[in-house]
Amino acid sequence: MAPFDDTQLGLNKVTKYYYYYSPGWWQIGDQLDFIVNKKAFSELPVEYQQIVESAAWEANQRVVAEYDARNGDALAALVAGGTLLREFPVDMMRSAFAVMEGIHAELSAKSADYKRVRVLERLPLDGEEVASVHRKSGDAGRRLRQPSLSPLGVR
Repeated sequence: MAPFDDTQLGLNKVTKYYYYYSPGWWQIGDQLDFIVNKKAFSELPVEYQQIVESAAWEANQRVVAEYDARNGDALAALVAGGTLLREFPVDMMRSAFAVMEGIHAELSAKSADYKRVRVLERLPLDGEEVASVHRKSGDAGRRLRQPSLSPLGVR
């Protein structure tokens, strides 16, 4: 769910509903990627490597924090503007998860590189575990349905 981006795109002007699902198994957490030439990086003095790593970490923290802050305000603005919040049905999300897992299996069978990366990033939750976490995260869902609350539940 990214209400800030969605409002910037004006999606609230073409639909009256905003759908969400919590927790999102397709995106457990936000992060930025920083790609650097391994050989060039290893040739840097250790102090410079640490500077690059620190700068990348700081950029990631800043951007994620900015989105977290902006998304709460944007969601509240969507609702204030008449957009209706709706939760994706659990059975639909379970089906989507199963389809996604099938696609991952198919791509893993075709590509050793894909399989290696997929093993490294393997989500810790299967469909039933996602549903269980979802049931336990009712407080997060209630906060989404009450836009007057901040993401931390503070008025």
